[in-house]
Amino acid sequence: LVLMKTLASQLSEDVREMSSAQRQNLHVAAVFACNFTNSLYAMAQEILAYDHIDKDILQALIEETAAKLRGHDAKDVQTGPAVRMDRNVIDKHIAWLQAHGQADKARLYEEMSRIIYERSQQS
Repeated sequence: LVLMKTLASQLSEDVREMSSAQRQNLHVAAVFACNFTNSLYAMAQEILAYDHIDKDILQALIEETAAKLRGHDAKDVQTGPAVRMDRNVIDKHIAWLQAHGQADKARLYEEMSRIIYERSQQS
């Protein structure tokens, strides 16, 4: 165990001991935070590509969003039409997606908006 900690410390400054249950919990959380998020970035790039908008236009916003998380709970820094349940904006976005053959993204948009709103209402 000491050898493993020494080796791990050479690879990363953030080395932590965890039980198997904690590692599984971390993996589930990482899939939400990284894998699902990356898939959403890919969908955003597809949406931008429809009107030939450079995908890099989102980079600053992505970095700003990540920076807001430092020292804050994600729930506390959530912004956007879903938090306000701004149906006017949400419905326009969903209509755009549907009109452009993106029914899967429209369903995901609706569900994510519902989840974001419900979570924003919890204390």
